[in-house]
Amino acid sequence: MSLIYIPNMNGYEAMETREILSKNRCIWVDGKIEGNMVIETISALLHFDKESNEEITMLIHSPGGSIQEGLAIYDVMKTVQAPIRTVAVGMAASMGAVLLAAGMKGRRMVLPSAKVMIHQPLITGMGPANVSELIELGEHMKGVKQMMNEILAECTGHTVKEIDEACRTDHYFMAKEAVEYGMADYVVDGKSVCL
Repeated sequence: MSLIYIPNMNGYEAMETREILSKNRCIWVDGKIEGNMVIETISALLHFDKESNEEITMLIHSPGGSIQEGLAIYDVMKTVQAPIRTVAVGMAASMGAVLLAAGMKGRRMVLPSAKVMIHQPLITGMGPANVSELIELGEHMKGVKQMMNEILAECTGHTVKEIDEACRTDHYFMAKEAVEYGMADYVVDGKSVCL
């Protein structure tokens, strides 16, 4: 994380971006959803929730990533007591879009220039496989697709069938379209996002 210089009575004080966000109960979900970012996000959610029931803000700028690791964040979001405000900053795609939509209804925001993208689950990084493995993987992925469609249907108010249709290809939304589709509740200016 980078340093930001904050004016004070003695001139300027250098503070890490993460420290400033933490003081304001903000979590920066930036980049691919995997590994350390997932651990840091879950740790921050649990820490803030233990600290108080005040609102937590998740700033999301992500191309997506691992479904399983994204679902770990989703599950924790659904178990903490503190309300979670989600904000799409730049791009909330794939699993990033699911996390955006999973925020507290009425508190899901998208910045004016942000984009949101949903699609069906992708299979990546697969090497050679025999037919039996492919059939088993196909059955597993059908279940994952159904589960993701159900989550998005619950978050957006659409039917599972409507979500399935929208996710057949990469489906992009500009900020206002994301609100109209139910991925977010409103477009917001930068002044009221976090700090």
